[in-house]
Order: sequence, then C-alpha cells, then structure tokens
Amino acid sequence: MARYVKRRPEIEAVQWNGFCFSEPAPSWLTDAMKLPAYAFGGVERIGADLVVWTLKGPVRAHPGDWLVRWAVGELWVIPPVLFAATYEPAP
Repeated sequence: MARYVKRRPEIEAVQWNGFCFSEPAPSWLTDAMKLPAYAFGGVERIGADLVVWTLKGPVRAHPGDWLVRWAVGELWVIPPVLFAATYEPAP
C-alpha cells in the first residue's frame, strides 16, 4: 500500500495579542481591515478580539491566535497551540 503525506503550502501569518500584532501588520491584513463589516475576507476588531470573515462564516480571533493568509489569499484563524504544532519559520 502506498503512503501519502499532506502537502502544506507556505503561508503568511501574524499573531494577534489583543491590542496589536506581533510585528507590523502586513498590507494584506491592513487591506482586510478596511473592508466593510461582514464582507468576505474582512477583519473587524471587537474589543480585544478580531472577527475574520471566511468562506465558512465569521471566525473570532482571541489574543494569542494567529491570522493566516493561505496561498489562495483566504484569511483564517489558528490557535497558538495548533499553529506551533503545525508550522515553523520558512527557510
């Protein structure tokens, strides 16, 4: 039987701490924050959380979560434990 491994594309990511990002926000994120509320691909700040509007609907990002931009441009939220277990800095 043949064995397969899931391919993972390289991603862009920035961590949210409830007040600001772990580094200067990239242009794709500042552009997403300018979109109207409830727009696909938009990011809206609500208190210490962010709401990211994905293909599957709104996803809340809590302090410590990572905002990820997939290769196709879709934004997603990944909890810090899962991010650390799944990703490492690109060479």
